[in-house]
Amino acid sequence: MEMNGKMNDDMPDMFEDMSDDTQNGTSGGEPGTFEEILKRLETIVAEMEGGGLSLEESIKLYEEGISRAESLTTMLRDTREKVMKLVQDRNGDVSLEPFDEGE
Repeated sequence: MEMNGKMNDDMPDMFEDMSDDTQNGTSGGEPGTFEEILKRLETIVAEMEGGGLSLEESIKLYEEGISRAESLTTMLRDTREKVMKLVQDRNGDVSLEPFDEGE
């Protein structure tokens, strides 16, 4: 598909680093990418399902798991908001618009 015209300057950076500690709720050297957080969450689930943990260990892992799940949810929501679609108008100008799931 050939596109004529100019793209808007307000195009978001679709590849923004999602490992920013302030956005995903990690700190203190904890993994910060989506994949790292998901992997740790999977490890937590496996450890808890395996049993053999004390009540204190189980509670600590549960709290960490909830925190990481919330971080992943936030990252997914933020990424969804960034998804845009290219639209070409009758004059051939190209612009970005929010993606509508109903389309």
